[in-house]
Amino acid sequence: MVVPPLDVGVWRSTGPVPAGSAGGGRGRPEPGRPAPVDADIEGVAPGDGDARVLPGSRSSPTSCGGSRGPSRSRAFLASGKVGAAICHAPWLLVGVGAAKGRTMTSCASIRTDVVDAGAEWHDAPVVADRGVVTDRNPGDRDAFTAKIIEEVAGDRHRAA
Repeated sequence: MVVPPLDVGVWRSTGPVPAGSAGGGRGRPEPGRPAPVDADIEGVAPGDGDARVLPGSRSSPTSCGGSRGPSRSRAFLASGKVGAAICHAPWLLVGVGAAKGRTMTSCASIRTDVVDAGAEWHDAPVVADRGVVTDRNPGDRDAFTAKIIEEVAGDRHRAA
């Protein structure tokens, strides 16, 4: 996912790729635009940055940060900072127990998993609930990015 340069202090990364490289694509027919990577996931402490964006993937939820992705995501969300998940990435939120009691969206194919985890699911371009921003698919990227910026700049969220 491309996160434009921001003046609200958002740390950018495309996931478990080496710092200095560019992410995107990964064999999809229409690769996404690459984004700069400021640090690899292993070098980032849970409290670093103002927001964490989990990329969507049909792979295992552990693909968002390797085997330590779930524990790092749980710790980051517990810090009270903005967590965002696009497309299939809400699976990771389900896996770390962050879906229960929240209002969320996701790609339609994981709706049942999100609901079974205790979330109220909405078919909406973007949903924000207590610092967790979710999105249905890359087609909703503009609304998703705007909501992340709004959540970080507004600092209205609290630890889950």
